[in-house]
Amino acid sequence: MEEIKQSQAKVDCIENEIEEMRRRRDEIKEDLKRLDEIGQRRDLEDKKWREKMDKKNKKLANTLEKIRAKRRKYQEETEYKSVKELEKKRKELKQLKRLEKNAIKREKLEQRQRKKIEKHKLEKLSAKSLKVSEETAGVAECINQAMETTNTTAKEKNDETPKTAQGTVCGGKQTGCRIYEQDNARDQAEPGKGRLHHK
Repeated sequence: MEEIKQSQAKVDCIENEIEEMRRRRDEIKEDLKRLDEIGQRRDLEDKKWREKMDKKNKKLANTLEKIRAKRRKYQEETEYKSVKELEKKRKELKQLKRLEKNAIKREKLEQRQRKKIEKHKLEKLSAKSLKVSEETAGVAECINQAMETTNTTAKEKNDETPKTAQGTVCGGKQTGCRIYEQDNARDQAEPGKGRLHHK
């Protein structure tokens, strides 16, 4: 009778552990849902940012076109001026070329900055997605092991071999509890990284 009570207590412990793992799995699902929402918001922000950059690039392109048109005009005018006027126009032309070169540099710099930011955002989102996926896989594996341990305990109980069952159950319990304790320890050590927070 005492052995039956002990076995039942172990089964109850495993069931409680399974319930806790399921609760953990549900929390991870909620984290995944929030991650999807964050990704959607970031996509919207990126779209707005790209529209802003496109508008800025168009403005730079218009500026370049105006500078080039003005330069062509000066080139045509210098053909009909005196030597003094010609020298003056040449200086103005040189200045316009310098302005054009600077405008092109600014345009290229904006493009490089845009690519750098997009790459950083993509790497950050990919890292978070990979971390959540690994946690989900770990919890699923723990649940499967716990279910197998429960089935083994029930079978060995019918075979009237409580010692063997006790060793198997405790092994499954320690494994599952150890994994869960590691998760809790990590969450406490890294409160800003253990869970995804909705912003």
